[in-house]
Amino acid sequence: MASIHRLQISPIFLLLVQMMLGQNSTSRGPSTAAERTRFVEITHKLENDPLDHSLDQDRDWAMR
Repeated sequence: MASIHRLQISPIFLLLVQMMLGQNSTSRGPSTAAERTRFVEITHKLENDPLDHSLDQDRDWAMR
């Protein structure tokens, strides 16, 4: 019975998290050309070596 209760809470929790993350992204303007270039470069590096720990900060930046 406890697993049924968790299934009812999970979608609500996910919706709240999505709403909170969405608020942060709307508070800034559109990305700059430099930011888009950096994002593409990071993406290519992560495609080539997804487990490279030296890219952790870049990965975090790209996810934001």
